[in-house]
Amino acid sequence: PQRRLQRRNEGTRQWWLYLAIPALIIVVVGVGASLYGGSPTAFGVKEAYAYVEEHGQDLQYIPCFCGCGEHDGHTSIHDCFVKRQHLAGGPVVYDEHGANCDMCVDIVGQSSNIIQEGKTLREVRQSITSKYGSIGPSTNTPPPPVP
Repeated sequence: PQRRLQRRNEGTRQWWLYLAIPALIIVVVGVGASLYGGSPTAFGVKEAYAYVEEHGQDLQYIPCFCGCGEHDGHTSIHDCFVKRQHLAGGPVVYDEHGANCDMCVDIVGQSSNIIQEGKTLREVRQSITSKYGSIGPSTNTPPPPVP
């Protein structure tokens, strides 16, 4: 009887692990996302594609820093999500790259936030470049027109 009681108490000493492990996972995911300035819940893939489709004319001036310019020939963050966009309301041909790249999704989310603050495209580009420029090579993105 004494031995059974001792074993039962040993199992209850580690109850805190059931709370600590999920909390640790949340912290690690948050820290990982913040390494490149992101937030784990800031902007999802679905929202990124919708934003790029709606604001492609602005995002064609925002560079990407995930290396896609070198391996996929992209010239801006817009290209990470859209391969071709036909004029006069034709169909959009999407690029799968954006769906599989957290950095690309985060750059679109950050750009959206900065644009909503009323910043110019030059200021958006400067902010994105200062945040992500040290992480990887930039796409060969044209500068935004002078207002």
